[in-house]
Amino acid sequence: MTAVTRTAVEPLPAGTRPVPGHRILRHLARTGRLDLYGSWNEERACRCVIEVPRPDLRCPQMEDAARRPRRGGACRARSPRLSTAV
Repeated sequence: MTAVTRTAVEPLPAGTRPVPGHRILRHLARTGRLDLYGSWNEERACRCVIEVPRPDLRCPQMEDAARRPRRGGACRARSPRLSTAV
C-alpha cells in the first residue's frame, strides 16, 4: 500500500479559476478530504460552492486515475464539484 503524502499546503488564493467559468472568492473550510471554496459562476451570475480534493492528500493512485477516462462518475471525488448556493 502506498502512503499518502501530507505536507502543509495553503488553500487556493482568491481569483484562482480551478474550473472554467468559476472564480474563487474565498476559502470556506478544509475537511478531512476536501477544500471548500465560495466561487462566482460567470455564466449564471451567481455564487456557488466548489469542493476540491485537498492537494496535500494526493497519492500516486489518484494521479493515475485522474489521467484515465472517466466512467459514469467513478472519479467524482478526484475532480472539483460544483453546487449552486441558495
